[in-house]
Amino acid sequence: MKDKTLYNNKQEEALRSEDVLTGKLTFHSLQPPDLSKCTKDEIKEYFENTYDLTESLFTSLVDTSCFYKCPDKLRLPLIFYYGHTAAVFMNKLVLADLIKPEERINVEFETVFETGVDEMSWDDIENFRMGGEYKWPTVKQVHDYRMQVRQLILKVIERTPLLLPIGWDSPWWAFFMGFEHERIHLETSSVLIRQMPIHMVNMPDAWTYGPFNFESSPPENLFISVEKTKVILGKSYNYPSYGWDNEYGRVEETVLPFEATTFKITNEEYLKFVEAGGYTNSCIDSWTEEGQHWLKSRHANHPIFWICNNGCKSGCGSTLGDYSHCTPDDGSNNFSTKENIHKRPDFPYRLRLMFNVIDMPYNWPVEVNYHEAKAYCNWKGKGFRLITEAEHHALRDLPVFENFQPLTNDTSCDIIYNKCNQINHNLQFGSSTPVNYYPANKKGFHDVFGNVWEWCEDNFNGFPGGQTHYLYHDFSNPCYDGRHNMIMGGSWASTGDEASRFARYMFRRHFFQHCGFRVARSPTSSENNLEKSDPKVRLVQNSVYILGYGVSENPIALDQKLYEIHRYQTENTQYLYETDRTETLCYEDEYSGIYNMVTEYRHYLASMFSPIDRAFLIQRNIQNARNHWGEDDSRMMNGTHVEKCVIKQFTWIPNELHQADVVIYTMTDRLENPKGWLKRTREIVRPSGLLIIFSGGQFHQNNLTHFIGEDFELMKSDTLHAIEFCRSDIYPKSTATVTCWKKIA
Repeated sequence: MKDKTLYNNKQEEALRSEDVLTGKLTFHSLQPPDLSKCTKDEIKEYFENTYDLTESLFTSLVDTSCFYKCPDKLRLPLIFYYGHTAAVFMNKLVLADLIKPEERINVEFETVFETGVDEMSWDDIENFRMGGEYKWPTVKQVHDYRMQVRQLILKVIERTPLLLPIGWDSPWWAFFMGFEHERIHLETSSVLIRQMPIHMVNMPDAWTYGPFNFESSPPENLFISVEKTKVILGKSYNYPSYGWDNEYGRVEETVLPFEATTFKITNEEYLKFVEAGGYTNSCIDSWTEEGQHWLKSRHANHPIFWICNNGCKSGCGSTLGDYSHCTPDDGSNNFSTKENIHKRPDFPYRLRLMFNVIDMPYNWPVEVNYHEAKAYCNWKGKGFRLITEAEHHALRDLPVFENFQPLTNDTSCDIIYNKCNQINHNLQFGSSTPVNYYPANKKGFHDVFGNVWEWCEDNFNGFPGGQTHYLYHDFSNPCYDGRHNMIMGGSWASTGDEASRFARYMFRRHFFQHCGFRVARSPTSSENNLEKSDPKVRLVQNSVYILGYGVSENPIALDQKLYEIHRYQTENTQYLYETDRTETLCYEDEYSGIYNMVTEYRHYLASMFSPIDRAFLIQRNIQNARNHWGEDDSRMMNGTHVEKCVIKQFTWIPNELHQADVVIYTMTDRLENPKGWLKRTREIVRPSGLLIIFSGGQFHQNNLTHFIGEDFELMKSDTLHAIEFCRSDIYPKSTATVTCWKKIA
């Protein structure tokens, strides 16, 4: 028997619900309010339900030591996710002017819990906050913080005038951004807890798994033909529900005829791939090049939630690094039920649920990452693939949009507002259900929404006509990089906006989620047909520069001999600067200037707009940076102490930036959404400190006063002749406007 204290730092008393909860224990998820007619009471009820759900999930940990474990080596300890959502609430409400900076409850917590990690690869090194040396707050401290945040938010809701409808430009949008952000983490935290060692979790009261006693296998998973269909992707800004920035905009597509499986691929179907050697060298050609690298690095032998007895690596991090779910004692089923659980002695794997290991429900959908799903399709043969986002819309039988207006003036055409829908989402169950448990839609497909998400062939990208929101500029934008793929339809754990018909979400291709897939094919996608198929797959064409990785071409996972590939420019304009020639596209002093200023200041923090390795080379005294003509002639002034300068790459101004005497913006014109950056300056400039803004002309005195005039007093404005600017579309003039502002004490 495994020593269950092996991975605990110390023995602690069992966790009590009151150690985690600041409200009530519940797993009943409410529907989102209709933003055209909601009341303050409905908003408060939805907020408290959101908050309660997160805390209820964390009551499943057996003791407080479990909060400091890393169930995934590429994620932070669970204590971060317990505190993160409350900190984001505070930061967004400050930015929206709903609370004043002096009303902050705990700036340290709102810094520590502000930003998680978004690993670039499956073999990233562990973040310093993942190890045992980083001292996190206690569970009691975070519990008390969450309680204070809850009370303040209720107070702010009550005191803020409610003007309907609540839309994109309303300050109330910040509340719903906080609600829906927390609900996303409810789902992603459930995946992490599902990866915890089984002895570190207990099933909470009122948690209900899906049915186990479905007596027979589902019917054969036949392909159903879908006729040529016109679909409209995107959400209207006047639709009365909250949406994330990536949902807005408009794309019209004509989806050509294709076929897709009736059901999502089941555990039983996927077993055939595993037993055929799917995770071994005998099937290595079924994996994409990127997938092969992941497979080798991960040492995967089967889907992550499948359990065998062979001691497979589980991918946990820090003190759990050597832990394996795949041991005989972890397979002892401690879950009792009055139902007759089906027995499959011929199925050599069991299934890890949230809090238990059970005999494999062969008629549930398999849960895998993109690489595994893609390998299965390739193993099936030529022409088999995943669906595309446009095809997912073609599978639906929902009311359609005419002239981009919903058929109704309210929310009734959205599935999350339909109380009678037969969909496994919104925590109706605490697990998957058999793929044929709910009836098919009118087109014959099961689980188009809910049960598990499904992977798509498309890269994640915004729609034309969409825009970022100043309150969360870096929510979707960083993921428009060709390294994230679309997932559609939601899962049993999806609530709120993520359970909506408009939901568009994404993960890196190696990421684990409650996510499966169905197989698709086009009538002409065979090697014997000379005509290419066009499944309307949308890929990002830009090769994005990533610090530490450089530039690499985004892979194309479809056979270009069989399929037409559509590649679109990333909707993240910042990435247009980040190419292998980025260093030639910047104003000269962005390299040497930041170091030359160190002669005048004791400490200097440089936030690079583009992740330029050359700035870091200079910091190591390797002086080979280029000027704007591409010549290697940049030099430091005598007496420059480069060690005083710290360089960071930011997609946002985090709370870790403490108040400074002087803040200089030299890249304001390049920001896609500068409003949020400008509003954040009031918290990073000391009273009586200076803010200097350099602009190629877009930001002059009157324009800036609108954003920062309440907190800063204009000292001077001038027009200077500049040496030269890098991109004619951003800096069309040879002059620059420079304004100097003083922070009002």
